[in-house]
Parts: sequence; structure tokens; C-alpha cells
Amino acid sequence: MSSKGQERAKQNDTPVMQQTHVNGNNHRDQNNNEDDYETRIRKTGCFRENENLQLCYADKHDWR
Repeated sequence: MSSKGQERAKQNDTPVMQQTHVNGNNHRDQNNNEDDYETRIRKTGCFRENENLQLCYADKHDWR
């Protein structure tokens, strides 16, 4: 891996599923802070369930 690739890997330790929504948009701003959506979901106590639902929907295109 090139040194630039290693730098990116070090800077980007957050799992991919926490970086993108189902539609693929990055939901972290340039300061690497949580956006409002992620903050609200975390406050519900259902972050893991929501994350699993998003991953399932991305794979199967069916929320059920």
C-alpha cells in the first residue's frame, strides 16, 4: 500500500457502515462531527437496529 493509502486508512478508522447512509451520502462534516440525523438516532437508543436496517435495505432493497 502506498504511503498516501496508508495515511487514508489511518485517518479513516470508522467502519464504512457508520460513514454512509443507505443512499451512499457521507453524513459526517469536514470536522468529523456527527450530523443531526446520527445524533437523533443515537438518542433513541436504537442506533444498532437502525444501522442493521439500513444495511439490510442496501443489500436487499426491501425494508421488511
